[in-house]
Amino acid sequence: MKKIYTLVLSAAIGFTAQAQTPPDFTVTDTEGNTLSLYSELAGGKTILLDFFFTTCPPCIANAGNIEHVYQEFGGGTSEFDIWGINDRNSNAEIDAYKIEHDVTNPCVSGTEGGGLAVVNSYAA
Repeated sequence: MKKIYTLVLSAAIGFTAQAQTPPDFTVTDTEGNTLSLYSELAGGKTILLDFFFTTCPPCIANAGNIEHVYQEFGGGTSEFDIWGINDRNSNAEIDAYKIEHDVTNPCVSGTEGGGLAVVNSYAA
């Protein structure tokens, strides 16, 4: 049963990804790096967007899993990257979260990096 469920879930995710075009955006991570979605996609990268906020219990519970995937696929040095997108916290709050939960992927704050606009564009 587990294999069928996984297959069905994968098919649903694949269908969703094919049926929608993600909105383009350019943001600045907490380290001052510019991240441009369409530019990275055009260069052949696959980007996983991790929408989170620093006091979200499921976000905290899964931070280690996301970090594991990030490291397993090259830690941002391969054709796969993970960007954390936040809608409400400052750079300082994001950096503290990253230290506390051993997160190393690029993260964008909602108040200083442009994350709020990204979240709003995906919520529409």
